[in-house]
Amino acid sequence: MEKTFSSRPDVVDLPENLDKYDTIYLCYPVWWFDVPMAVNTFLENYDFDGKTIIPVSSAIDNDITTTLDSVKNNAKNAKVTDGFTANNATKADIVSWLKK
Repeated sequence: MEKTFSSRPDVVDLPENLDKYDTIYLCYPVWWFDVPMAVNTFLENYDFDGKTIIPVSSAIDNDITTTLDSVKNNAKNAKVTDGFTANNATKADIVSWLKK
């Protein structure tokens, strides 16, 4: 229902600003082939000019590609990377990805 109506639930304790961050690892589950609505709430609250967002997701059936358009469209002025799908990832997979 939330997705159907593009709901934007309140998020408690959002940071006042993101000035001290250049790179943001945005971690979330894939929720009905997209980011959860609360992630959109977070992204729409900031201007990400000069910041890089690295999406990291998990899901049973989907990989991160189904969510990237939402991240790019809602994170104003951010550089958004291809990210990483953590489904069944081993520690070695994660370490290898982080080294890239």
